[in-house]
Amino acid sequence: MNLTNNPTDVITEQQSPSFAQTLALQDWYDHPIVVLASDEYYAKFTAATMLSIARNTDAFVEFHILESKIADETKAKIRQTLSAHSNCSITYHDVSFLNLLQFKGKYCHSEFVFLRYYAPVVLKDKKRVLYIDSDIVFAYGDIAELYNQDIADKTIGAVEEDYAEIYYAHFKKLCGKEREEYKLWNSGVILFNVDRFIRNNYIELLEAKTLQLKDQIRFNDQDVMMIVFKDDCALLDYKFNFQSCNMKLLYIKDPSKFAQIAPKPFLIHYASDQKPWNSAQVPYASFFLKTAADTAFSDEIRLLKPATRQMYISKLERSTKIPVVFACDEARAPLLATALFSILENVGRFIEFFILDDGLSTSSKKVIDDVIKEFNSYSLTYIDLTSRARRGFFDIDDLPLLNYAHFLAPRLLGDKNKILCFDVSIIARGDVAQIYETDLCGYPLGAAPDFSEKSRDRAKIKYGIERYFSAGVLLIDVKKFIEGDYEEKLAKSASTLGYSADRGAQDALNIALANNIKALERRFNIQEDAYRANKTFFTENVINDIVFNPVIANFSSERKPWSEVEYENLSLWAVAARIGNRDLAALLECYNANRQRKTVREIKLFGAISLMRVSRRRDETFYAFFGVTLFRKIEPFARGDVDFIYGANRILGSRR
Repeated sequence: MNLTNNPTDVITEQQSPSFAQTLALQDWYDHPIVVLASDEYYAKFTAATMLSIARNTDAFVEFHILESKIADETKAKIRQTLSAHSNCSITYHDVSFLNLLQFKGKYCHSEFVFLRYYAPVVLKDKKRVLYIDSDIVFAYGDIAELYNQDIADKTIGAVEEDYAEIYYAHFKKLCGKEREEYKLWNSGVILFNVDRFIRNNYIELLEAKTLQLKDQIRFNDQDVMMIVFKDDCALLDYKFNFQSCNMKLLYIKDPSKFAQIAPKPFLIHYASDQKPWNSAQVPYASFFLKTAADTAFSDEIRLLKPATRQMYISKLERSTKIPVVFACDEARAPLLATALFSILENVGRFIEFFILDDGLSTSSKKVIDDVIKEFNSYSLTYIDLTSRARRGFFDIDDLPLLNYAHFLAPRLLGDKNKILCFDVSIIARGDVAQIYETDLCGYPLGAAPDFSEKSRDRAKIKYGIERYFSAGVLLIDVKKFIEGDYEEKLAKSASTLGYSADRGAQDALNIALANNIKALERRFNIQEDAYRANKTFFTENVINDIVFNPVIANFSSERKPWSEVEYENLSLWAVAARIGNRDLAALLECYNANRQRKTVREIKLFGAISLMRVSRRRDETFYAFFGVTLFRKIEPFARGDVDFIYGANRILGSRR
């Protein structure tokens, strides 16, 4: 079939590569020639794929789109999406004259999946072409590395799909062959040797086999291609087609490979029916959402999400509102804004935010309002903690109030049935309504287990506590909490522990409530220590919780992504915060400036005269007596004290 004879099938939007780029490539065919298939509906997702490719490579990329009736206005939006990237060209190939419907069998959801057959035919003058599905985003990978993979003397290169047992059963039924006779692979990423494809007349073989099996194939083009290219496919590294739907199977079958790929995936293929534009529960959905937000289709894609407030506002107004409590001071305002945004982006209910305010400035509150103003399914109320009357039993001079502020919330919000309390160090990766709807079974409070083996062992030895919970996510039954006088009990526990508590409020919580804490699902509070937990702690259910279905990610370890550039999971928080590298650098500078010099311990005479004060600035500790600094000690800054330092801000009354 000669597609290029059709005089209307090519529209080119050419941007020539620079001389330096051309010289560096040396051979024209070394630069990636990428083929995608799209129609009017899928064009918005195709644009996101193209943008993720262009922004992750310095190579010149030829984009070729096999299209069926994409509107000129839509093409203009694709061009606008890539306008900042001069390292690419876009060529459209109208293939609407192809009779793809003849291939559509009873299990086929769209005949357009067969368009990949024609990529080498349309571009028969090229040496090789790379076909990419439009439900793929490049996270950290350079497409030039994928494009230049050696496939030796094979016609195609693809990634083996070795993790879906159901696929083997289907394929054996289809072909009558054992799994050892076939290497099964995924057709979402295919590298074609064009010359071999044309010489061996593969297009006719593919068409004939599809017509023969169209009512038996369940994986459409993929089934057919694996039969036709049985002995003519080179297997590529799994990182070149990392599928979100197979993550669990990969983790179980090959943990080492998972550990190599998962932290910084080359690309992410959303290969199942669940797509990131219609479900925020899809693993790595944030990578697509971040990319999509930078396309000219961002508004259209946002409206596709089921949790979008504009679509469900009438339903939301009728549903039960969820009270969510944070405690925050000025230094943590950027973290609060990020946490609020992530909750609203993933929730399907109306949220009542209550901020226990320990010195937030008017300007910071305005920034927070600006960050979440696109949502309309929330209310935001600030409760001033500088009033001594509101501190209740926690009006203790030497106690870092901010760390314990959540324990004041039931009294301050006594008209609520239940409340959710979160640390500002969280981001939501799922709907917090799942936590709120948990049955506490008569307990006054629910919390998730602490994942840190070290913390659990310490609590057992030091306090005799068998079950040790994280205080980063709390679900509180307001009535039972008040009836049990738990605010007073927690205050006494905190006062007794003083500064000897390794985990401050968390230790006080576990001691004061002891056997009165309902264990919440681990996925409701996935702490970073979960990824380093003892392997015996990893049951299959825990794997599901940690990797595939988290609701809250809690950056609860001593190291924080917003305080050091080297942090391993910095990208996860940065994506949630919707910030780029330049903004991130400014945020880190601001954060470190805020912690320049903080009082961490002060002893007063008669509650007013400062007898001794210990303060820190970066790697220096200052010792002052009667307000005069007598000496200082240079030592490594203890990151474990960061929360404690910020909690002590109220003692000074101002930052300096």
